[in-house]
Amino acid sequence: GMISVISSFTFIWMLRRSHDGLSTPQNRVLFGLCVSDIIYSCTYLHFGMLVPKELDYWSWNARGDMATCHITGFLNVIGGILGPFYNASLCVLPLIIVKYQKSDEYIRNKIELFLHVVPWLIAFGWYIFSLVMGNINPNGAGTCGVTLYTRPPHCSGMEVGSVTEGLFDIPCGRGNAKAAIFTVLFGLIIPPIVMITCLTMIY
Repeated sequence: GMISVISSFTFIWMLRRSHDGLSTPQNRVLFGLCVSDIIYSCTYLHFGMLVPKELDYWSWNARGDMATCHITGFLNVIGGILGPFYNASLCVLPLIIVKYQKSDEYIRNKIELFLHVVPWLIAFGWYIFSLVMGNINPNGAGTCGVTLYTRPPHCSGMEVGSVTEGLFDIPCGRGNAKAAIFTVLFGLIIPPIVMITCLTMIY
């Protein structure tokens, strides 16, 4: 996580010091990609402290609760969705330039806003939907993300919604399986389709 954050900040510094700086649409999309990587990498900078403390037997250094889990889940989901969709934006950009021969001024005035707004809207929409469905849960990797609450060992063989009084407060099986599968597949499938389509059309 730390190496990734340092690398992204270095890349931003290089972009700003380049001849064009942040004056071109391409560099601004690259800047957005760096920001998405920084947000996602921050998911791992808390050393597991934001995971609910009742899972300290399973997740190292867990000292938080579900509120802190939702915070790290926010970073995980927002950064994890922004990255692929900004990569898709980065493929749309040369398609517009190469195939449709549009100028930087045209892209700046007509297209660029969508290249930034769409990834952010999808990322926030995904997080809010997952939060409402109860799908932001500890994932066993020292953080929280879109998953059902079935991974902790104490939930093995437990009925959905059951808790162990006095030991665990989070209901086993918390979340909506269909919603979780839909959101994960959406994030995994749409960006590659956009990238492959754009690159094929450029070719």
